[in-house]
Amino acid sequence: MNLKELLEELREKYKSYIPLFTKEDEDYQCLKTYRKGRLHGIFTRDYYKRKRLFKEGIITLGYIFKSYQSSFNSEEDFPVWLLWAPKSKFIDNPNLYLEIVNKINEFIDSKPKNRKERHLYNILVGELSEPKYIELPLELTNNELVYLSSTYVRQTHTSSFTLGLTPLILSLTLTKEIMILPDAYLTSNWKKYKEKKENEND
Repeated sequence: MNLKELLEELREKYKSYIPLFTKEDEDYQCLKTYRKGRLHGIFTRDYYKRKRLFKEGIITLGYIFKSYQSSFNSEEDFPVWLLWAPKSKFIDNPNLYLEIVNKINEFIDSKPKNRKERHLYNILVGELSEPKYIELPLELTNNELVYLSSTYVRQTHTSSFTLGLTPLILSLTLTKEIMILPDAYLTSNWKKYKEKKENEND
């Protein structure tokens, strides 16, 4: 299967889950968990928007190109930076994302020339910058609309992690938060694709 077919299969499978979501499913999606007897994850700004995000958002593919990861365990989430483009050409040819990542790295290695460039530089290198749907300058994107954003690898949702193409759930009209599609909603074909990519990166 090509990437478009893999994405369509993800969308169809996820759509079939939505009418069946239970209270437990919503707690899982919204990161409502208990640790050492205490309730976590319900007082964040985006918590209540996640319910609608998981019911009304779209499934798409984004490109994770940077992470701050100290370790991978069930107790610690970590931030990642990603690119997302609305045009389907980026699904047809994900190397377009890699070209942009290379230009971003060149930009970071060069000295910012003005206040606008310094602002973008600080967003790209700051561990706690947490960008949300920032439109990258066209000179970095080959004149395409590409968003820079960040999210967290939620280790209750994800059993493994690699940089690169990743299924996301997002909605520009509902929330600026982007969530990585949890493992529970991945298709077997996507899991095979993910495992193949992980082996290639070993």
